[in-house]
Amino acid sequence: MTLVELLITMIIGGIIMGAVSLLFVAFFRNFNMHDELAAAQQNGEMGLNLIESYVLQAGMGMPSISSADFQEAFNIASPPWQGWEGPVSSISGDTALRVLAARSTKPAIGATEEKIIETSGTSLTVQASPPFGGGKTLSDFVAEDDWVVFPGSRLPFLVTDPPSTNTSLQLQCSSMDTVHLFDSLHVLEEMEFFVKENDHGKKVLYKKNGVPTEIPVAAMDVQWNSASRSLQVVLLVKGKDKQSTMLPANYPPGWPGAALAGEDRYYRHVAVGRIWRIRN
Repeated sequence: MTLVELLITMIIGGIIMGAVSLLFVAFFRNFNMHDELAAAQQNGEMGLNLIESYVLQAGMGMPSISSADFQEAFNIASPPWQGWEGPVSSISGDTALRVLAARSTKPAIGATEEKIIETSGTSLTVQASPPFGGGKTLSDFVAEDDWVVFPGSRLPFLVTDPPSTNTSLQLQCSSMDTVHLFDSLHVLEEMEFFVKENDHGKKVLYKKNGVPTEIPVAAMDVQWNSASRSLQVVLLVKGKDKQSTMLPANYPPGWPGAALAGEDRYYRHVAVGRIWRIRN
């Protein structure tokens, strides 16, 4: 081979290697982008699943025809949700969600008799199935001043005294209602979901009351329609890698909440949403 042929071969080889290198870089960038967006999508779904477990139990055993009916059901005490319009609401300009959920106890506690609960305290016999273990008693699951509901009833009940035995509860309700035989007991829990900065300065989806759950989320939009009883929650979830250039303020397109600002504009985002119909 002559020197000219060698030079031509090297030039052609260089061009091919350059093209392959560019293709490899483009493939790597594309893979990296989809990898971080997939991680963001997964975090968003985790956040929505966390919210869903409470939303699906919202309103159980509580009247919600109107805000007046809802408040009337709790007029024998002053619970933390005094002033709420119903078991589900958006707060802070639709950037947070508030839920009053009926959470079942573990092990399950059920009524062993059918009884009418009046406005005065009434003793109801209940039993855990299977029986309590580990030395626990009924008072480990239900305490005085707790609000409880039974799915087959229309009203919530106030626990007026500490459980005196392992099978007896003292209950009271705003008017009169019936607890049916074998109906399972649920304890009402107030939950708030909102986005805030954690100790490391990262924005996360935070669950107030209970064990804090920190899922990386940049923003949250809540739309509650009391007429159709539909709840829409959209989470704007940030990707893993910081970009070298700032993304447009209106990114991603169609995001209903406030525009991205500051450090957030250097990260790709995925909007993950879900709509629930509150049926209870």
